[in-house]
Amino acid sequence: RVSASQAECRGFESRCPLANYFGKLNRTRVREETKWARAHFFISKTDMEKLKELNRQVSSEVAVMGFELIGMEFSGGHLRLTIDKPGGVTLDDCVQVTQRVGLLLDALDPIEGSYRLEVSSPGLNRRLKTPREFEHFTGRKVKIQTKDQTYRGIIKGMSGESVLVDVDGIEREVPLKEIQKANLESDL
Repeated sequence: RVSASQAECRGFESRCPLANYFGKLNRTRVREETKWARAHFFISKTDMEKLKELNRQVSSEVAVMGFELIGMEFSGGHLRLTIDKPGGVTLDDCVQVTQRVGLLLDALDPIEGSYRLEVSSPGLNRRLKTPREFEHFTGRKVKIQTKDQTYRGIIKGMSGESVLVDVDGIEREVPLKEIQKANLESDL
């Protein structure tokens, strides 16, 4: 499922770069589904497979350069890539990835029409969502908010479906399903 804001898509489905890439959207299906979710448009399972394939190709190209593709999103004529590597990402890294992925996208030509490619780092206070991200940032300071409590401490890893956090020398186990928001905290 790919969604975009109502203002970006209403009346522009035929000119949406994703629609051109994934084939024409079934307008009847869009109209029916927008009755209950007006701010979204949906892409079929086949179209999602094409999106996953593009993600896989970009991810492998970025990996060859020594980076990890953390996220890829398309919205409002912008294809945004978020990359990371041990030790952090520099501006020069972003420029190199932009140039190389730009060449790949030119060769594949996956999106009809014009779009802007943006490559960035996740930032110092990046948001954590998946178990893989919590594992990746073991040893870093984190702020985790649940409905009832806020934890500030050091990520110790994962235990099943829970994040282990050292809060002032006491190890806490925070279930992933209870986390409303989690961000790294910088040492600056």
